[in-house]
Amino acid sequence: MRLLTTKPHGFARADDDGRSRGIFRSARDSKERLPIRTAEHIGPPSTIPSYAILSHTWDEPSEVTFKELDLFTHSTGPWPQVITALLPLSVGLVYLGYRWTFHASANPELLEELAPILIAISISCVIHYKITLYPSTNTNDVKSLQQKKPGYDKIRQTIRLAHLNGLKHAWVDTCCINKDSSAELSESINSMYAWYAAAKVCFVYLSDLDPAAADENLEQALPRCRWFKRGWTLQELIAPRHVIFYDRDWNERGTKDSLSSLLSKITTIPEELLRGDKRLDHYAVGRRMSWASMRKTTRREDEAYCLLGIFNVNMPLLYGEGEAAFFRL
Repeated sequence: MRLLTTKPHGFARADDDGRSRGIFRSARDSKERLPIRTAEHIGPPSTIPSYAILSHTWDEPSEVTFKELDLFTHSTGPWPQVITALLPLSVGLVYLGYRWTFHASANPELLEELAPILIAISISCVIHYKITLYPSTNTNDVKSLQQKKPGYDKIRQTIRLAHLNGLKHAWVDTCCINKDSSAELSESINSMYAWYAAAKVCFVYLSDLDPAAADENLEQALPRCRWFKRGWTLQELIAPRHVIFYDRDWNERGTKDSLSSLLSKITTIPEELLRGDKRLDHYAVGRRMSWASMRKTTRREDEAYCLLGIFNVNMPLLYGEGEAAFFRL
């Protein structure tokens, strides 16, 4: 499992009485990149640090992928790049000075022979570093990427909320899974229900819930949210014990416990299950299948794969098999 982590500076931290202290800096207040790091955690759940997890609906072009995350999280200043880029040249000059000091008297032509080679090597190292490791690192490029990839705001806000809840780690599906690796994708989808169940808290971001909708109007506004119509979000509602719902501007609108009656009406999932009074295996397969009947997925195969945790089964992923995935399930 790959988790996100960052230093808590720049974020408010909550005191025991719930009040925040320190400097609050939200994703909308600052366009600087966070020093986010990713770390692999392999082993039983007891060895994985406590984490928060995000549930949301994908807006495919705007989401930040695993490969793109580095473009947003490296230091924004140019000096780390300049210093590192000059290292090969510095080493070359030191080596050249050493050879000149001890061998120039014996071989006066040594400097003339070595200088072009060392300079060429140094220049090639600088070009390689700039092009290969940091293709887009200046501030203008970052601002452009943030405009094209507003999904980065979800990552920032998830980490901010995790810190406010006393957690140092977070998991966001868009950037914590390397989808170029079929093995990692298969492991992640087969483990998804367990990962959501193990999270200390799940933040549900409803991008289409209008902040202007008053709490008394949630009964009309909440059912219209796309989140309740997507296949993957079924397990993301059932699995975690603690769930907090947020509107488009990241205002808290309720929890799974406080909204259990309305959530049950929208999803037909029994309140007893939502509140944790009953376990998932207390319900027949047909009953569980009915909860997913009105939900959609982008890929046909995902209609089956998103239910693996609901039925507590594991199976390999074969994208391209179409409806056969459902028969295998």
